[in-house]
Amino acid sequence: MRRGGKNQQQQNSSLQKWIWLAAILLITYFSFAPSLENDWTNWDDPEYVLQNPMIINPASTTTDILTKPVSYNYHPLTMLSLKWNYAAVKTNPHAYHLTNVVLHLINTALVFFFILMLSESLVMAVFVSAVFSIHPMHVESVTWIAERKDVLYVLFFMLGMICYLKYLEGKKIMWMIITVTVFILSCLSKAMAVVFPIVLLLIDYLKNREWSWKMVMEKIPPLIISLIVGIAAYQIQSKGAIASSESATFFQRIIFGCYGGWCYVLKFFLPIHLSAFYAYPIENGGSVSIFYYLAPVAWIAVTAIVFFFFRKNKPVIFGLLFFFITIVLVLQFIAVGSAITADRYSYLSYIGLAYIVGWLLKQFFIRENSLYKFRMAASGVTVLFILLLAYQTNGRTKIWKNSETLWTDVIEKDSTSFRAFEHRGDYYEKINEPDKAIADYNIALVIAPDFFPVIVARGNIFYKTGNYALALADFNKAIALNKNAADMYLNRGLVFNAQQKYELALKDFDRVIAIKPDNADAYVSRGSVYYILGKTELAFSDFNKAVTVHPDYWLGYLNRGIYFDNTNEDEKALSDFEKGIQLNPNSHQLHATLAQTYAKLQKNEEALGEFSKAIDLNPAVADYWFNRAQLERALGKNELANADEIKAQQLGLK
Repeated sequence: MRRGGKNQQQQNSSLQKWIWLAAILLITYFSFAPSLENDWTNWDDPEYVLQNPMIINPASTTTDILTKPVSYNYHPLTMLSLKWNYAAVKTNPHAYHLTNVVLHLINTALVFFFILMLSESLVMAVFVSAVFSIHPMHVESVTWIAERKDVLYVLFFMLGMICYLKYLEGKKIMWMIITVTVFILSCLSKAMAVVFPIVLLLIDYLKNREWSWKMVMEKIPPLIISLIVGIAAYQIQSKGAIASSESATFFQRIIFGCYGGWCYVLKFFLPIHLSAFYAYPIENGGSVSIFYYLAPVAWIAVTAIVFFFFRKNKPVIFGLLFFFITIVLVLQFIAVGSAITADRYSYLSYIGLAYIVGWLLKQFFIRENSLYKFRMAASGVTVLFILLLAYQTNGRTKIWKNSETLWTDVIEKDSTSFRAFEHRGDYYEKINEPDKAIADYNIALVIAPDFFPVIVARGNIFYKTGNYALALADFNKAIALNKNAADMYLNRGLVFNAQQKYELALKDFDRVIAIKPDNADAYVSRGSVYYILGKTELAFSDFNKAVTVHPDYWLGYLNRGIYFDNTNEDEKALSDFEKGIQLNPNSHQLHATLAQTYAKLQKNEEALGEFSKAIDLNPAVADYWFNRAQLERALGKNELANADEIKAQQLGLK
């Protein structure tokens, strides 16, 4: 009878475990549900997906992804997952967001089982996984499409730790092989995974493993992998992602790192004033407050307290070290990027802090413990804390609705963030609201008068809107700030070209090519001027050079195709336009020029289809509607032709 009672208890315990996990996953899904309706943002999403040839180009191969970094980071598995998304749905953001949410739900389940195996406590597993799943500091990792790397690397990181626990249970070498394998996958998703071998040693410590050579030897393979990945990541990031931050001294780096650590700890318990971007105080012209200088002192004090009062408390030591080990690489002792902290860096590390609180909460449910009588109060406080986190997370996901909502939120938190004004201005420029864009750029330049990217961006808008004198002023200033900035000579040359100052334009394009001989834009621009001046052989030579130095440069094929079309080399023109469309299927100009060549060859059905694609991509061009109308009339589709002609007239066709 007792055996049957024991089996019943085990069944109840197992059922209880699954009910708790299901409840956590349900709350998590509804907390992040608003993100499924979010759009793309202009913060790394274009570089990672929308404008990334490795993603959008059908000719791109897995080898390209495995061998080429993106934005000074090497995470090929992340890029493969994004490419699979693109292959399935192209640029529909819903599917990308859904993938991130699903990966986060899987991670939540993995955290639940990892903590359950590690602590053998359902209370701790429920608390830690709940905090991990719905903490508002984790919204950035889940809701930001370009941050797919976080949810993916943590998935394999958690799997690796679970497999290692299985290895410790039975010492079967197969589990260690699987552990190392998924660790490699984690590294290929994000280089932050390199701390994995140290975390394994931390698990050994918590599990009371005796020190032995076997324990050391089994860590050698993952340590070697960590060294290789770490060195490679540093070399790649040193070209751009690791900031030089010349304005910060070595001592300031120390206090910034310590201050950042405290920010993460405090926001674990009180996640308020969250932002997508936290600037260095010195970047916006501010001074370093006393709180920054007190941060190292506070960490020394905490270390002393832990040593004297908790050094024998393994759960507390484990939690603190897990937090520190998994976040130390991004604490800005070595500057990564231009932010002093970032919410996304807490995604894995908060498991350590939650473990400590979970262990404390567990004490309230031990009958022999004096805290047992306060278990209901502890439960109430915990439930309230979790619900508040879920509520805040649900609201925070809506901040990432689009670039405007995202950067407006940053500006509301820090009105001196010139980078936020820059990005919001970029968004306004993209949606064709140049006045709003210029207003934001002007504010950014009041805060940071020599901020090069904004000077350039404002100059580009002036150029596009025909304010050539103002555009020249901005490009001249940009050149004064950086005389070797090839793109600035290119931009100024385009202004001279628009002003029909062709000799000045040619001089600037020559400068670009002298500085950067592989600049395809310069060859196309110079070739266009040569063509205007009647120097067709030089023009053709430059168009050829553009696609030679940059075989994936769609604009080069467009211009060379137009040259072939004008010289009645129609088959060559078709070939170039088709190649350009293969490289950039979203170019309305390519579809329109291909349509014109088809029409010239009396291939009216093909021409009609291409003009329709051009209109879908840019319905504001009156000529596209008019040209399609002529084709429709030639094909006897008079009603459609009449409708298209009316549309062309509405768009200003005379």
